[in-house]
Amino acid sequence: MSGPSPAEPTTPTDASPGQTVLGRSGRATAQPVPVGDRDRFLDLVRVAAILRVLVVHGTATTGTLWWPLPSWILPGMPLVFFTAGALAAPSVLRHGRVRFHRDRFRRLLVPYWALLATGLVALTVGGAVWGGDRWTLRPQRLVDSVLPVVQPRLAPGLTDLGSHLWFVSTFLVLLLLAPALVDLHRRRPLLPALLCTVVFVVLNAGDRLWTPVTIEILYVPMFGIFLCAGFGYADGSLVARPGRTVGPRRPWLRPTTVAIVVAVAVVGGWTAYMRGTRDLNHDLVGHTCVAAGWLVLVLGLQSRIQRLGERVSDLLDRITPRTLTLYLWSAPAGVLAWEAARRSTGSAHPVVVYVLVTAVLTRAALSLFGQLEDLAAGRRSGPGDGSRAVPDASLGPQDRATVGETR
Repeated sequence: MSGPSPAEPTTPTDASPGQTVLGRSGRATAQPVPVGDRDRFLDLVRVAAILRVLVVHGTATTGTLWWPLPSWILPGMPLVFFTAGALAAPSVLRHGRVRFHRDRFRRLLVPYWALLATGLVALTVGGAVWGGDRWTLRPQRLVDSVLPVVQPRLAPGLTDLGSHLWFVSTFLVLLLLAPALVDLHRRRPLLPALLCTVVFVVLNAGDRLWTPVTIEILYVPMFGIFLCAGFGYADGSLVARPGRTVGPRRPWLRPTTVAIVVAVAVVGGWTAYMRGTRDLNHDLVGHTCVAAGWLVLVLGLQSRIQRLGERVSDLLDRITPRTLTLYLWSAPAGVLAWEAARRSTGSAHPVVVYVLVTAVLTRAALSLFGQLEDLAAGRRSGPGDGSRAVPDASLGPQDRATVGETR
């Protein structure tokens, strides 16, 4: 991995445009960001994460491609939170916590509220056609769903269609905590990641030995580990990066620590497998360990991924502005598509029906609701027109998973 010598701290004046560095005093200095300057490593990682998730959810639904083997390959959700942390840290330092919260909440909640409104329409139609408790909306659930600090659950009839919305609640909580975590990271780099790890281990031990812990609570420290690791990528405390170091300290990711993380990944994955886990999404500890190993591998290939991202920059520019919309709507599209594939009479190829229907429904949702994501992010134009945002201007791609799963 390229970068300045760890023994030679980089000052703000050494930074290239668009980079935020922490000097010896711990104060952040942001360099001007020209339009079109993006971190193609992060762009490609998050696009790869969301595409991987779409494929994995398709194989899980249809039982193809040697499922559940794909659940062990490049877990997508931890990479999503890693890229989100790498984008959030410079944004907090540059704009302050008030503007950070305002911008991030708007970008997350406006597209989500469009999906919520569609769900309310579906409940109204379902209640009128079928009736019964399955389509009954309870007012308290609606109130809880507007600001979903816990997973939204409007009614039993929409359980499958909204099972992926656990991400919205987990991300919302971590957004609330992000400025405080960034401040702590500035004082003690990567200490927030360590604290999240400790909390995650303690909660899992409590869940197994003493009293059950809800999945939403476990998700916060679990994915907080990777969010805080993204802080370390942003300022150079995790890996050496041109123009980004933290004082005289050497980056944390060195051969010794790489070996430790890989060993933890192997032991954690093997332990999960020996406990009977075949779908890695059903074992949070094993999933976290294996994901950490994959993250180390991705960081080790940083320069190559960066070069590849620059080669496919036009494609990345078309996908990244729609990643949240793609996440929110592809999950219910897949549920409806598989139901259509199972009910289709005379179809010898239900997987083909599933893929085609999912693609059509998702494309329709992108056409109908994609511009809401542009408006929420303050973009004046849609994807594919050559417009670009500064490195921390977008929320990042969103993975999806069912309740209790972390694909």
